[in-house]
Amino acid sequence: EKFQRGIFYARQGNYSIARERFLTALRYRVMHYGSKSLEVAMVHEMLGHVEYFMRIEDQDDLISCSDDDCNGEGDSRSWNVVTAADSERTSGKEKLGQVHADRAAMHYQSALDILDCNQLDWSDSSRTLKSFSEHVGNLQFSWTGVSQSYTELDDEDRMFEVLARIRERMDSLPATAGKSTSSFLRTIS
Repeated sequence: EKFQRGIFYARQGNYSIARERFLTALRYRVMHYGSKSLEVAMVHEMLGHVEYFMRIEDQDDLISCSDDDCNGEGDSRSWNVVTAADSERTSGKEKLGQVHADRAAMHYQSALDILDCNQLDWSDSSRTLKSFSEHVGNLQFSWTGVSQSYTELDDEDRMFEVLARIRERMDSLPATAGKSTSSFLRTIS
């Protein structure tokens, strides 16, 4: 299945190929299960993580680009040309990073909307989202773990784990990412 291939490529760090597989899986799952299915929410979350990691890769490329290209060597006549090219490439990378952040926020929000639509019980006062966020923050990210958490969503702890994981990622995105959508999670904490 395309979803499993997406996980395979994501584990390998081939995020653009993983994104293609997850997008195909999303299309098939919407056609098969409907748009409000937990299976669809799971793919949206995976796409959010892929976009999140693609944004991080772009930031790393941007940092290494500026370190390597602007080392002060060469003659001063070509410095203005090099600086203009570097600034153009830098702004392109920054824009691409923002695109990935916006897409990640959109997919995370879609997953949250589906979870809310399925009327999961958020009212358990014995658990707080903050305590689960701290717990999830200490865990190492696992692509397989994300998909397994959806198969066990009947377990209340798993539900809060999913919410905390998404909240942690959304909170780490820049404030401008997805600012046209309001986060469901921010209203329940």
